Amino acid sequence: MNIFAVVDGDEDVTDDETSYLLCFSDFGLLVGADGTRRGPDLIWRETASHFFVERSRVWTSLSGGVESIDLRREETPKSRYYPSKSGFPALMGVADAPDACLMLERMSDVTIVVMAHQWKM
Repeated sequence: MNIFAVVDGDEDVTDDETSYLLCFSDFGLLVGADGTRRGPDLIWRETASHFFVERSRVWTSLSGGVESIDLRREETPKSRYYPSKSGFPALMGVADAPDACLMLERMSDVTIVVMAHQWKM
């Protein structure tokens, strides 16, 4: 399990207002500091191997690509899927753009590709 603090754009959030994302291999839960649920369960497209949270967006590494879920949409979180050619891409961290993530793909023993994916509406 991985635990991430989630920020919803307001820099002056108190500890009582902070949400935490508990990431398990098949699903995620948003909870408050007191342990109460804050929003619906998040079900990944398939079993995830890596997680990365950038402010209020979670990126999951799946066998066939990367899934990005916008946590600001409380009723039904919006999801995007970015396919991978190599399978099981590794998430590296935040890219130099808002709502973007760097992904590392191993194409062969000698070729490694770094890609940046940005959430676009």
